Amino acid sequence: MIKGVTMNKRIKSPSVCLLLTVAWLLLSTTAYAATVKGKATVNAEAQAGVEILAYPAGVLTFEAPAAHISAATANDGLFSLELPEGQYYLLARGEALSAYYGRNPITVPQKGLENVNLLLTADNLPEPQEAPAIETGIVGSVSLGGRPVQNAIVTVYPDLSSQLKGMGLGMAAPTDQQGYFELPLSSGTYYLVVRVRQSGQMVGPLQAGDLFGYLPGNPLVLPAESLARVHIPLIEVPAKAERHAASLFGNTLVTGRVLDLQGTPVAGIKVLLYDDPMSSTGHFSFHGKPAMMAVTNCLSPRAVTTTLPLAVNSAAHLLRESSMVATRAHPTIRLLSKLARFWMASRSLWMRCINRSQLPLWVIEPLFRL
Repeated sequence: MIKGVTMNKRIKSPSVCLLLTVAWLLLSTTAYAATVKGKATVNAEAQAGVEILAYPAGVLTFEAPAAHISAATANDGLFSLELPEGQYYLLARGEALSAYYGRNPITVPQKGLENVNLLLTADNLPEPQEAPAIETGIVGSVSLGGRPVQNAIVTVYPDLSSQLKGMGLGMAAPTDQQGYFELPLSSGTYYLVVRVRQSGQMVGPLQAGDLFGYLPGNPLVLPAESLARVHIPLIEVPAKAERHAASLFGNTLVTGRVLDLQGTPVAGIKVLLYDDPMSSTGHFSFHGKPAMMAVTNCLSPRAVTTTLPLAVNSAAHLLRESSMVATRAHPTIRLLSKLARFWMASRSLWMRCINRSQLPLWVIEPLFRL
């Protein structure tokens, strides 16, 4: 009888072990999953039937299926998506609707994120019918709420390696009164992003009230010797995005002051943060060569010349407040700064002239990238 009991225990133990293993895996997976919550809206109204897609920030294209997809939203437009801690691109898709989260890629901490709102726009907007001045490439129109937007900057990117930020492969001339633009391009795969800054600057982070647009059909595959017509809808950057900036971008905050050699605060300086791939200790630095900063910061003749390593406090996830010293740039640097300002001011006119020229495509494309 004792042997029988022993045999029964031996028979049951594999099943128990299997159940315990499955339970442990589920608990461990849940423990490391973060929840991203938000709302999908169209014109400030909740939208049902919308799926939220999440791509890891390391991908170079959106052509493949998304790694994570939420359940479709209900009538309240609310969504919840479980993601491992990390960085992601968030997109949304519904019936003839889509959205690209303007703060992409976002950092998802272990505690998750809330109030991540995606503003959807229509995918089936009418394409422009103007007679183009180019034979191959992309022509299109830009609108906000059905109205054309003038002086919008359309930037084209070949892939996601730049995270759809910066100057990209090139830019179209600012849109005209009808929101129309032209991009002379050869065959390839492209991503189109539109930005309209109230400040009039060509670069820099978007602020509340600025406009942002993402081509619903991204990436656009342009066949050889063809002309694509597109319509890119815009959304307005909401003011509350700035209030939630700390949670949208994770838990690391960099603060500091820029001072001159006499200790006086300096206005008009832009502080750039660069990742240091050479470091294996988790540190990163602000790298500021005088010439580079003078050309990058076209609003000021000063240049930051110090390199300041900043260590992250793993307990508070904050950086200690530090100061950087700004010094008066060399006369040559000031000249470069003036030339940079002139280049930025004349770039729009230059690109419009190129677009309207009758030069062959193989001549236009190198000029377009200047």
